[in-house]
Amino acid sequence: MATQKPQQNPEQSEQFSFPEDTGSSFPVLDIKNNNLYLNLDTVLQSGVKFFDSSFKSIFVCLKHSRISTALTLTKSVPISVLSRAYATARYDRPNELMYFDLATNKSTSITKHHFCKLLNLSFSTDLIHPDSVSNVDLINMCNQMGHEPLLETVSKMNKSRMPPRWNLLASVILRCFAERTTGSDNASKLLLTLIFEIYSNQNIDIGHILWTQFCLSPNSSSRTSNISMARFWAIVVDGALKKFKELRGDENTAMVEISELHVNKLQFVKDRVFEHVGEIPSEMWAIVPEEDPQKKRVKKANNGVLPETVLREIPLDVQERVDLNFTKKPQAKRKRGEPIETEPVIEPEQSSPKKQKKIKKAARKPSKKPKQTPILQDESSDDDEATQSNASHHSEPNQTEPPSNQGEGTSQTPPRQLEKDTTFDNLENIEKLTQTPPVPPHDETENPEQTNKPSPHQSESEPVDEEIHLEGPEGDMFNPN
Repeated sequence: MATQKPQQNPEQSEQFSFPEDTGSSFPVLDIKNNNLYLNLDTVLQSGVKFFDSSFKSIFVCLKHSRISTALTLTKSVPISVLSRAYATARYDRPNELMYFDLATNKSTSITKHHFCKLLNLSFSTDLIHPDSVSNVDLINMCNQMGHEPLLETVSKMNKSRMPPRWNLLASVILRCFAERTTGSDNASKLLLTLIFEIYSNQNIDIGHILWTQFCLSPNSSSRTSNISMARFWAIVVDGALKKFKELRGDENTAMVEISELHVNKLQFVKDRVFEHVGEIPSEMWAIVPEEDPQKKRVKKANNGVLPETVLREIPLDVQERVDLNFTKKPQAKRKRGEPIETEPVIEPEQSSPKKQKKIKKAARKPSKKPKQTPILQDESSDDDEATQSNASHHSEPNQTEPPSNQGEGTSQTPPRQLEKDTTFDNLENIEKLTQTPPVPPHDETENPEQTNKPSPHQSESEPVDEEIHLEGPEGDMFNPN
């Protein structure tokens, strides 16, 4: 049954499409000095004497580890084909497919499963995802190896500050698997996770780590001049050329050559004394067969058993800071243009504060007294009642009945007494002022000075609050008519 080729993304095809050949050769890209391969058989059989006896044990553990093939495999392919494949690469993330061109009108792709198969890596759902390895695990690993000073963050890891045996392991991983050579001794979280897999012998998905490095390589800033992850691109192109054998060229075709990592050229600080030098744990030795000569030699030197791993004592304050830095609950990132979620706050309309301010200002403004105004004083009343009576009498000079502060019915306030020096036009007006008139109907067009009249439903014994009634009911403050 024929398999259907996945459809390519039109936008990606236009962005990374390669023009037709017009007789000129495709520009050849340089190969960075990274992704070297390590010939473990040569290292172990050459009889090279290292100044640290544990170096050979590290190489033995690497030879029997799950990354052995990925560490030692290399292929030779035409440099022109490799350059075209890298320059035209486009990654389909949803389908986990890497598309690339080998020649004009000759495109192909590789899946993650096929990539892992080329490197002899397991592709199973039972593997541990690399993201499940926390930063705390990586920091504790480096501290147990003997990193000085004690690590508190992953970004400060430096292989030159580790004992020689672990410096060697980190150097091999960085030189053979790093996406690009930065000239630094630091390692990314992905490569530290790869070291953690070797150190703890956990069934971590190594294929996912290398596949991620491979797919990120075309995003290099020097893509137009250099090939990043050249050794793995050569392995992938070599597998694709099995279907396009005519593109392999002849004996005169320029082929790419991947450099080898020469361990005898690695530099280490011999005279540095470390406070703690972590032993190779039993988990690393577990993958080495019992009949291995190096493993027998180590057991013989230690009374027939493997050296016991001594845990390094980490100060409590350092461990607390490490745990605190990576146990804080991360805040959800807000997408661009997405509003910030906050608790709803009820705010008055813009016109309400102005209206309220004007009303208060009008209430605080004293009313002008007429030239001849009767002054009525009641021993049981306060100055506010006198002010309201005078203001009402002045605002309605044609009315003979002033506003009342009481509801409908007969007033229970004792009759008011006149001062001796008060003069009126006639006694008839005096009697009308001392009586309680009926409550006039509410007029919506009344001026702000008349808004201090109390509600007719107010209790007779309840004092009148001038400021509250001037503002009006709560509904008027937030939704003015």
